[in-house]
Formats: sequence, structure tokens, C-alpha cells
Amino acid sequence: MSAVVWQAVMILSSYVLLDSSVQGCSPGWFGQHCDFQCNCNVSLSCGSQGDCPPNERCKLGFFGPGCQYVDLAARSSGASSPPYLFDNDETSCNPDSQATSVLYALTHGTPVSWFRIYSRYNPRQYSFHVKINGFGPYDDERQYLVNQHVVDVMWGEVYEIKDITIVGNIAPTICSIQITTGRNVALKQFANQSSVFNGAQGQASNAVDGYTSDKINGNSCVVTREEAPAIWRLYFRRPHIVSRAYVYSS
Repeated sequence: MSAVVWQAVMILSSYVLLDSSVQGCSPGWFGQHCDFQCNCNVSLSCGSQGDCPPNERCKLGFFGPGCQYVDLAARSSGASSPPYLFDNDETSCNPDSQATSVLYALTHGTPVSWFRIYSRYNPRQYSFHVKINGFGPYDDERQYLVNQHVVDVMWGEVYEIKDITIVGNIAPTICSIQITTGRNVALKQFANQSSVFNGAQGQASNAVDGYTSDKINGNSCVVTREEAPAIWRLYFRRPHIVSRAYVYSS
């Protein structure tokens, strides 16, 4: 087992992020407990809120505040989805100037509470609504303008989404979307296990270090002795709503 990734629906708004240099975090980490991982596309380190250096962006597969949210559009796009929606390029946009809707499909049903639209122009100029799995609009849909090219769409609850359809005159201007189930809340949390096979190289914390290498002897995996049952436990500092768990194994 090389890493365990838990994804929560939302980041707790009361969580206070402090400058990593003040807290003495290792390079590539920030936050009050040094448990937020920098996800910039070039630099290892980031600012006190996870912000990337000038002229950098979140690395492929992450977006949102502090580059903390996992982008399913970059990982789980269905074959019927237009490639420009998930190419990580906000300058490649819908080639159909007469489009009245845009469909994005996932490879499988996924719990989702919000997603992000990148538009060629200011989204404030356009009107639209969203259908989930062919149904909608939903009464709890809310739209929030992030900047002159970005709008976030949120719902009051989590829906199991197989596909979303953006309907309205914004359709011809859409360049990309990013959709998420949440962020990795397992990072640097306390973990223990029933036994350790190879000393520090197989310790429980290796599964929440943010690295998914499958090299058992590379200080990146959890290894117990041969026993039944072999147990690994994870403890959170605060409660989370967990929608999905990923386990990477060797």
C-alpha cells in the first residue's frame, strides 16, 4: 500500500492556513500543521495559501483555492466529452459558435457538489443552467463569478453525477471545465498499523505522505508483517464528509 487518498466534499472554511516558513514546514508543504501539499506545475514550494509563483498555475489534475481540489475532468473524462473541455488549456474553446449546450461525461458516476467553467468572455454576460444526468435545472443550483473568465457552479447537496449538460448562450464561449469530488484530507494525518515489516521503510505514515510511488523499499509504502488480520488505521484531526477513498498499492 503506497498511499491512501481520501476526498472530502468541501474544505472546512474555518481552517486557518499559516505561512509555511513561519511554521517550519518542509519544502512543498504549507498550513498550520504543514499538511497541505503544494501543487504548482513547476515549483516545489508555494505561498502561504498554496498560491503558485507568478506565471505558474496548478499542476495538471488540481485546481481551485490553493490548488487543493482534485480535477476529475483531467482524470476521468468519458469518450463522448469534447477534448477542449479537459485539455488544461483555457485558450482552446468550443469551435461551434452556434452551440446551445455542452455535454461533459465522466467514465463513471461520481459524487459531486460543484464544478468550474472557464469562458472565453466574461460569464456575467451570459445565462445558463445545468442538467445532471439529463435532468434539471435543480432548485439548489448557485452560480458564483470568480473572475472575468471563470464561474463556479455549486449545489446545496452532493449529487451522483455521470454527466452534466451546460445549457444556455454561454455554450459557444466555454473553453474548459474542472469538476471535483473534493480534496485530499488524508495528507499528514495520524496513522498507525498492526505491525511494521521493515522498520521505518514500512511505517504507517508512508501512506499519507502525498507520494504514490510503488517502491516498497523507497520509504513510500506501508508494509506489515505477514499476519491476519493486518490492520492500518487513519485518524483525522477534525471530522470530514468523505465521499471517496483511493488506495495505491505495489
